[in-house]
Amino acid sequence: MLEFILYQFTEINMAYCPSIHHLEMDEESSLALTEIFGHDDLKLKLQFAISGGHWINTFLGNGAVETLYSVHSTDFDMMTKAISATNRITQRIVEDIITTQAIRSDVNTKQLLFWRAMYNGCILKK
Repeated sequence: MLEFILYQFTEINMAYCPSIHHLEMDEESSLALTEIFGHDDLKLKLQFAISGGHWINTFLGNGAVETLYSVHSTDFDMMTKAISATNRITQRIVEDIITTQAIRSDVNTKQLLFWRAMYNGCILKK
């Protein structure tokens, strides 16, 4: 079990964020928190893959005429929308993890209070 003492909730959008002292997480909750904290890395990887793939497709292995045509026909608005959608994709993944943890029935009261607070919009902050 992991013990989280140095974390506190930050109230966002008038959500009630309780103080939970000496919270001990079971293994499943600890893995869920690790996944949540690791999703910033996923967002960066998605953005790199989208933009990198776009530029490689436009310039790599093409002659001058093909490159000119690729630049002319490229939909930069669509690329921008795809990159900005990575925020929503990672947000949805985190929401699903939190929802799954908030409806678990095999956790102690403090853990349940923690996950319900996260579900209601509280943000965990060091």
